[in-house]
Amino acid sequence: MFTMIIRVMGGPVIRSGKSRKGETWEDTLRRLYHQTPENRQPQRRIVFSTYHESEVGSPDNMVIMASDDDSGEERQDPPLFITTDPAQF
Repeated sequence: MFTMIIRVMGGPVIRSGKSRKGETWEDTLRRLYHQTPENRQPQRRIVFSTYHESEVGSPDNMVIMASDDDSGEERQDPPLFITTDPAQF
């Protein structure tokens, strides 16, 4: 179990919360991010993260989320800065 804080890079906290039993950091990020009212539609996916495959002991990660527009083109959201406690990356 861990806590997560999601910020827009250089901006305010947009969401924070605790992981649920069995969630990875990616699961927690998607769940919390989609609870933010302005991000309800369409569903986003992670298209980039500084740390993703192996744990390096970092509490911080930069992530870019994206969705597809009506023409099927990928639309990326501004980068997010994720902090976890304890470290999940």
